[in-house]
Amino acid sequence: MRRSRPWNRLERFLLYGICGFAAEIVFTATWELVENGNRKLHGVTSMYAFFIYGFSTVVQEIMYLRMKGRVPLWARGLIYVTWSYLWEFSTGMLLRQFDACPWDYATYFRGHFWGLVTAEYLPVWFFACMLGEHILIHNALNMRWGPGHDVYDDSAKADLTEKNDSTAYKSKKAH
Repeated sequence: MRRSRPWNRLERFLLYGICGFAAEIVFTATWELVENGNRKLHGVTSMYAFFIYGFSTVVQEIMYLRMKGRVPLWARGLIYVTWSYLWEFSTGMLLRQFDACPWDYATYFRGHFWGLVTAEYLPVWFFACMLGEHILIHNALNMRWGPGHDVYDDSAKADLTEKNDSTAYKSKKAH
């Protein structure tokens, strides 16, 4: 029988990229609703976001694995946010060289640096990084391909066994 195997780093990169892509669409749609009253909930992103979020989260995963159990949660959050700002700034600078940077905070925020990062998003990034660690990375590291142990099968069997036992007990009692 074939054994299940954990997802490799490339597979997790793809998952992280898709999740980042989707999160940005939800964020921009929510922003449009709150800021401009746009109830159509049109969210936007760039194809670059897939690679930016995918790679960034792989790096966050590596940091998480090295720091868990040794660095307090709040400190890990600050480290993740610092990484996120450095990565956003670096990728933004690179994309600007080709006139391809899809964001420019200069028109929206006062706390921006060259329009590539902004202090106003600090709490958002902190929260996103914490969710990323606790939900996305934790679950991605536990994902497996192939046949495996399914807890739902066991609980369904237990329910069925209990029903059969109680039915058998009732029928014996009736006789």
